[in-house]
Order: sequence, then C-alpha cells, then structure tokens
Amino acid sequence: MTASVLFRSILALMIALMIAPLIMDGAVSGQIDGAVKVGEPLHIYFRKDVAQQMLYLHFYKPAGNLPLTDTSSRFIIERKGAPNSTSVVFFPRDTNSNFLQFEPNASVAPEYQFMLFAATPQNASNNKAKLQLIIEIDYQRDNVYDKRSATTLVFDANSTFVKVKGRLPIDAYELSKFDGKRGGKVRVTLARADDLDTIVVLHCGSSKDPSYIQLPCSKYRYVPSDRKGGGVSPFLVLGIGVAVVVVFFIGLKLLNWKTGKEAKDEAPARRRSGKRWSKKGKGR
Repeated sequence: MTASVLFRSILALMIALMIAPLIMDGAVSGQIDGAVKVGEPLHIYFRKDVAQQMLYLHFYKPAGNLPLTDTSSRFIIERKGAPNSTSVVFFPRDTNSNFLQFEPNASVAPEYQFMLFAATPQNASNNKAKLQLIIEIDYQRDNVYDKRSATTLVFDANSTFVKVKGRLPIDAYELSKFDGKRGGKVRVTLARADDLDTIVVLHCGSSKDPSYIQLPCSKYRYVPSDRKGGGVSPFLVLGIGVAVVVVFFIGLKLLNWKTGKEAKDEAPARRRSGKRWSKKGKGR
C-alpha cells in the first residue's frame, strides 16, 4: 500500500466517524424535536380539534393563517353558568411527551396572548367581558397539582376581535421542580368570569396572531433514556480522530523507513553485481 492510498483510506475513515453521530442525532431530533428548534421558548398554543369540536394544547403554532371569520378555527365559550362556559385542557396531551424536552430559562418571559371576540350584549351597562385563566402545575405527574396561578383577562365586548396580552405569575424556579424522569403536567382552564349574556370566541387558527401561553422554559436536544450513554460523544469522535492521525503518521514513518531500508539493501547488491561483470569482461 502506497502512502497516498493509506492517507486516502484513513481520511475517509475519519470523515465517516465524524458524520455518523451527526446523522444519528439528526434522526433522533427529527423524531422528537419536530418543528420546535433547540433554544426556542416553550410556547403552548391553543388549537381547535375540528372533528371533536374541542380545545387542546400543542407545541406548534397553526400551520396556516385562517381568517378570524373562519368557523373551523373558532372555539366558543358560553355565558357563565352554561354547560360550555368552562374549558379545561392539558399539556402535554401525549403521554409519551414530557418536560425532559425543555429546561427552565429565566430569560424567557412567562406571558400569554389571546385573540378574543365577545358579541355586544343587549341592554348592558357594562360591556367588559372577562375570562379567568387558571394554570395548574403537576411537578411529579402524579395528578396532584402543586402550583396554581390565576389571571383574569378583561376585554371589550364590542363584536370585534381584540388581542389580549399580559404576564403570567410563574417563574423559572417553579418549573425547575418538575420530576426529571417522569416530567410534569400542566392543566389550563378558561372560564367565564362575567355576567354578560353573550358568547366569547377564542381564535385558534392564525400563525400570524396565535393564541398561546409561554412558560419560562426553552427547548434543548432531548435524548431518550434508552439512548443515554449509548450515543457517540463528540469528544469520543475527536479522540478517535486524533488517534487515527497519530497512527497514520506512525504508519507513514514506518513505511518510509522500510522503503529507505530496502533501497539501501539493494544498492550494494547492484554494485557487487557490476564488479563481477567487469572482471569477466577483462578475462575474455
């Protein structure tokens, strides 16, 4: 094997070793991260299940930008005392998902944003609609809610959509109490807190102005428990690369030494062969 062939072989091996963990990580992140990029704040978007006519929470904002008049993106909250005056939703809804995918981040503001509509009530002296937003946190995921915070959303009941924004009384320290293995759970309640005889509509279908709550967390690259310790560490790849380079130079050194030694061994033999030929020539 020549030096150039040896060099190319080792270089190909090094590239393969470096690319392999990246491909593995990409496959995992593609399955788990989805559309949520590493480092992004934890948004929990309100979505409407059109088939079941119910509200739910999701990692991702709506894919389209449905107009406010589109009924498929509207979720109706009835007047106080009616059967549908309160909506309770959970996050995460999927039992295979948990807060191992997120880490507390005090630089992320805990806030909310809602696109809300309240029809103008008849013969009402007060046209202020009110929704109570209740967020409850289950740290151990044992269906015991350890933290409760409540905020009242106040907006005009004037038959037009309004954007309601504000801060949530939740800090990153509270979210750091989530169980690291089982993850935590959040229960969100929206309930009518006014006495107006009119409906309230929550718009859930706009990627431009979505309805969401944002917790003081950010996304990080989550590795499932069955892969922890079994993945290829970048430091391991670097160590293997350095070892391969060292072996390459040692092999190249030995190859050059062997080639030089063979050249030295052949040179005296050729000179001796030449002398014998000249003596025979003189004798003739």
